[in-house]
Amino acid sequence: MPSNRPPELRHPIYRALSAAIERLTDDQTPERSHVFMESIGEPTRYVQFGYDNGVLRFEAVSSRYLPDGFRLDERQESLLRELGWRPPGKGYPNWHRRELVDRAFDFEVITGVVQRTLSEVYGVAPAGLRLRCTWDAEETPPEDGGYYGFEQRTFSWAGAGTGQRRWRN
Repeated sequence: MPSNRPPELRHPIYRALSAAIERLTDDQTPERSHVFMESIGEPTRYVQFGYDNGVLRFEAVSSRYLPDGFRLDERQESLLRELGWRPPGKGYPNWHRRELVDRAFDFEVITGVVQRTLSEVYGVAPAGLRLRCTWDAEETPPEDGGYYGFEQRTFSWAGAGTGQRRWRN
């Protein structure tokens, strides 16, 4: 059966992103879970997602975190504005957006914004991307003073996932 998706969103990395955002916004997903779509290699260009109380928050890296030669020019910043991103400002060091997630929410629309942001603004093709998802496993620190745990999954451009246990303080 032919797909109704635009050709640029048929790539496995973008199908995986759409599924990851949908999982992130599921009420069963633990708090402090995040989704990151980032470039492979330096400098890292990324869009990151968080979700809380029905609102999907996402950010695209600003020039503040990019080295010379990769900072955004006026054309790139103009395109970010056209795509609905708000510029960095007080309390927001990166370009940012917020979307209310309700029954009418279309995950492919957001995936399309991310695809255009990463390819047209930052110049990163799908083969140069990875998707990283962290799903918190614990809401409070262990009683023994140990580490919070979270599951992390990383997907290559081909969409093959590997799950690993990671730890953070």
